[in-house]
Amino acid sequence: MLFDCGWPPGHLHPPTLNYFIYRPMPTTVDKSELAGLSYAELRALLAKTQAALTAKRDEELKVMADGYAKKLVINGFSVAEGIGALRPYLPVKAAKQASTSGAPKPVKYVNPDNAKQTWVGMGKPPGWFKDQLANGRTRDDLLVR
Repeated sequence: MLFDCGWPPGHLHPPTLNYFIYRPMPTTVDKSELAGLSYAELRALLAKTQAALTAKRDEELKVMADGYAKKLVINGFSVAEGIGALRPYLPVKAAKQASTSGAPKPVKYVNPDNAKQTWVGMGKPPGWFKDQLANGRTRDDLLVR
């Protein structure tokens, strides 16, 4: 059985995905019909429409994926190879900013009793820092000047 897909006009072929893509759009809802609905009814209609749209999108995506997978297998390719061939079409992720986490942080605190003991002020305070605070020193006393 042959169907007129409507594109190009008068083009006849067996039903394929093209038939479903190029078929005429269904009739639209008249504005006067919507004007008679309450806000709650319109919200409910919108929710149903969004649910139907999501379901239809998923359905059509599955039909296209199934068709692609069948074409791959018929032509001697694996589905994994086909997925790999699609990688260049994926959106490019934004380039990462150069991380400064590898660069050494400037020293913020120093032990007045031993200048070799320092701390940048991030993470868990070292033992000498806690000891100095316990002995009556303040954070300001331990700042690098």
